Parts: sequence; structure tokens; C-alpha cells
Amino acid sequence: MPLPRLAALLLVGSLALTACGEDDPRSASSGGPATSSAASESPTESPSAAVSEAPRADLKGDIVGKGYAFDLPGGWVDTTKQARELQASIDTAAAEKEADDGFSDNLNVGYQAGSTATLDQLEAAVPGQLANLVQKGDLDVLPRTELGGVEAIHHRAPAKLGSTEYFLEQFAAVTDSGDVAIVTFSFSRDVPEAQRDKVIATVTDSWQWAA
Repeated sequence: MPLPRLAALLLVGSLALTACGEDDPRSASSGGPATSSAASESPTESPSAAVSEAPRADLKGDIVGKGYAFDLPGGWVDTTKQARELQASIDTAAAEKEADDGFSDNLNVGYQAGSTATLDQLEAAVPGQLANLVQKGDLDVLPRTELGGVEAIHHRAPAKLGSTEYFLEQFAAVTDSGDVAIVTFSFSRDVPEAQRDKVIATVTDSWQWAA
């Protein structure tokens, strides 16, 4: 996948997440009203539901994507079908089942096998891709971490789309074989950092790449 198309997944994930999170969502593809149900209507899919067209038999987890798998935090469910109605390029997605504050914390994964993009190229593309969601100076570039033993970049910031305010946490990793995963979390602004970190750790610590 060319870098411009791959970098666009950085933005697509953020927009689709917002559409899943509020009562007045906007479509990730057009910027207009989303046609699917908002996440204020609690997700109904379960972790055992099918999550991709061709899950790998050598991968085990609550969510199994095209080339990876991971576990979900307690109280979260698979929302891949709902997310794909908003943006077909999403590979997998999940959200908390009950949203006490009206915003369903959620995540989605963009995935591409055999990319020629480097992690440095993706990192350089993040600020521009998120410029319409994050105010200048608000985007934090955190120290590089790992996703399933593979080096990953990590960005976070308070974000806003229309009237929807939320907190963005995004990770991206590129394997030696060119498999790229972009994992985008969206949280209510009311969720404290320690709680965000606990949710994220459940996913990142359990992450597996296909052999």
C-alpha cells in the first residue's frame, strides 16, 4: 500500500471511532451524519463473533484479525461489523458494552500486509493526518513502545470532531515483513490516564502477530 493511503488509516481510525462514540456521530468517509447506530446504544456483538473474513488458525485471542490477535479488556465486546458499516477499511474493532457516561470507549485496527512504509514515515505522517482533530501543540509524541515484540510509535491527545470531544491514543507498528497495524483508541474525556493505560495494556500486552 502506498504511504499516502496507509497514512490515511491513521485518520480513518480516529474518525470512525468518534462516530461510534456519541449520539450525534459523523461519518468517517464523508464528514456527514453516520447512518449506523451510535455507541450510546450499547454494542450487542460478543467477543466470540467472527471478526475478519479469514482469521488465522495459528492465532488465539478475543479478537483475531487478518494477521494478528489480541484480548479485550473486561466489559468490552467485538464491534467489527458496526465499525465496518462506518468505514470498510477497518479490519477489527471493539468497544465497552456499557457506557456509563454516554460515550462508549472503543478501539479499531487498520491492517495492511506487505507494505513498504517504514515506522519513521508513519510517525512523520501522524501530525498532518490528525491536524483537523487535534489542536496545534496538543499532540504528544510518546517514547516508542512495543506491539507484540515489534517496535511501535505512540501518540495521544485530546481530540474533537464537530461537537464530540474525546481522548485519542494511537499506536502503529511495522513488522520486518512489512505488516502494518494501526491501533486507535478513543476514550471519554472523563476517563483518567491510569484507567486508559490499563485498558490499553490489556490489548498491547496480549498482542500476537501471525507467524
